[in-house]
Amino acid sequence: MYEMLRKRLDKGESEFIALAKKLALPLIIDERKGRKIAQSLGVDIIGFVGIALKLLEKEIISKSKAIKIVKQVEENDFRLSDGLKALIYDF
Repeated sequence: MYEMLRKRLDKGESEFIALAKKLALPLIIDERKGRKIAQSLGVDIIGFVGIALKLLEKEIISKSKAIKIVKQVEENDFRLSDGLKALIYDF
């Protein structure tokens, strides 16, 4: 599986997807192409916003802290769609 993935993705993404599939574990990934390929292989995925929402739901972080984190990651060239940001802002 790794070799097949390696033809389409970089080394790190290929390794993590193959490992998540092998161990039947969810994969933390945000890159669109990698997510799509992982999903096509039946790997459960979660991204940055999904993790932030879980932390909000469990009251581990506050809404203001989640918004601050979103702003910080965007300042570091991590792109989030308006729809994903709305999930945090409208929580």
